[in-house]
Amino acid sequence: MIEVEGRKHTEFDILFPLECKRLPTPVGRDRDEREYVYSSKKSTGGVQRFKAGHHASDHRVAGMIAYVQESDIANWSVRVSEWIDGLLHERVAGWEKSDHLVETIQDKRLKFCQFLSTHGREKKLEPITLHHFWIELDCKGMQV
Repeated sequence: MIEVEGRKHTEFDILFPLECKRLPTPVGRDRDEREYVYSSKKSTGGVQRFKAGHHASDHRVAGMIAYVQESDIANWSVRVSEWIDGLLHERVAGWEKSDHLVETIQDKRLKFCQFLSTHGREKKLEPITLHHFWIELDCKGMQV
């Protein structure tokens, strides 16, 4: 047993919840291209799940991994920001300017970028800080 921030954990407890998403979102009838952030079709949006307390409801820190399979991190950073702006414009409940991702580390040589975001949550849960790890993959010639 170990103790982290005053909370005891056994070997079976989740210490750092992670959600992984592909950019772009795979095409499908029940898929929303904005799935990294939000889905209008079901509760499969990555950030959306953390905000709703479906993931990591008993954690204050968690992470997301984005596998960038087309284009590059710079392009997806702009698109994700536009998706969040769209949710704000549409006045989707629970979304705020503070939900935007803030770049903290970028390594163009390694094709890696880290972002941080902090989100208010539903069900009277404390806010959660998400560490976003984005990795560009060379998928040329691969079926994804």
